Amino acid sequence: MSLPTRLTALDYIRGVAMLGVIGIHVGSFSLSNPDLNIELFALLEVVSRFSVPIFFFVSAFGLFYRLDIHAPFSYGTFMKRRLRTVLIPYLVWTLLYRLHYSMNFNDWNVWDPFALLTTVFFGLGSYHLYFMVILVWFYALMPVWIACMKRLTRPIPMLAGLFVLQLAFNHWSTVMLWSVPLDGSFFSQCIQYRLNFWPMHYLFIFLLGATFAVHYQAVYAWLKDHAKLIYSLGFLSLVLILGRFYAYLSGTPAYSPESAMNMVQQLSPVGLVYTVGATFFLFRLFTFANIPTIARNILSTLGHHSYFIYLFHPFALSFFGDTALLWGVVLTTKKIIALYLATAVTSLLFAVTAERIAKKVPLVGQLLTGAKAK
Repeated sequence: MSLPTRLTALDYIRGVAMLGVIGIHVGSFSLSNPDLNIELFALLEVVSRFSVPIFFFVSAFGLFYRLDIHAPFSYGTFMKRRLRTVLIPYLVWTLLYRLHYSMNFNDWNVWDPFALLTTVFFGLGSYHLYFMVILVWFYALMPVWIACMKRLTRPIPMLAGLFVLQLAFNHWSTVMLWSVPLDGSFFSQCIQYRLNFWPMHYLFIFLLGATFAVHYQAVYAWLKDHAKLIYSLGFLSLVLILGRFYAYLSGTPAYSPESAMNMVQQLSPVGLVYTVGATFFLFRLFTFANIPTIARNILSTLGHHSYFIYLFHPFALSFFGDTALLWGVVLTTKKIIALYLATAVTSLLFAVTAERIAKKVPLVGQLLTGAKAK
């Protein structure tokens, strides 16, 4: 079969992942309620845990889909385009979030040149911008990934081995490195903020996306013939991560909801298993399932605007959530759901508005999302 020019499944995955990212960030606000709805917290903070890693899967798929890995690769041309679409928006949004922070807390020390450089390098401008830093590193190392794909002659056993190595690396980074003493030097900062910019934490899911793209025809056929297996494993991975979460809550000693969530986050063993299960599940679902028209339209719209929504939504969440807390509003279950919807809808409206403005003022699009003027 010939490769389709565009895969709508990726747009739908982006849309679902974007909803998940918002859910993770809204979930932290629910902790302010002493009478926490643990099921809603689990939905927002645990079930959504695949969201950030799957964006790396989609990014890798987009890079390698229809790419001839055996043809000469123009690194300069590639980086020029990618830095325009990622680095410039990253710098712009970092400055916007730093300005927002300074105005809210009357703290202008963050504009010290050294402090600002540290913020940019380690992705500290806002809690979600680390994704952009890691993505830049993945782009910068593109020749390495192409070389890896050329040598990935036996995808299944080699990816299985990489999965095991990923589990070991993540354990080393998220457990063993916490005991390393920090002295404020650049090296110690690299250790302290390692989760913000080390692409190795997401290497497996990135190369899985690249493998899906390079071997798309074979992957397509396998997905088509193994629906029950894929859906079953996806469901079991969900049961596994939720089971571990509730086990930590009811264990001895019992973990707090936040601590239990941290134990099953996306870099943990169970989190990595769930990410892979959810990725196969969603890719198969959106490639072959008959999705209702209204769901397709919603997911397609969210997928189209996912980049801007990702970059902007903490502004909306801060406005609604922080205002509610400032006024002493108890964020009950209904109010958390309202906060989620308000953040998602507001972010989408701003995304649509920004796109329309960019059509008249191309510089806006170039700065905010790296969109090239047509």
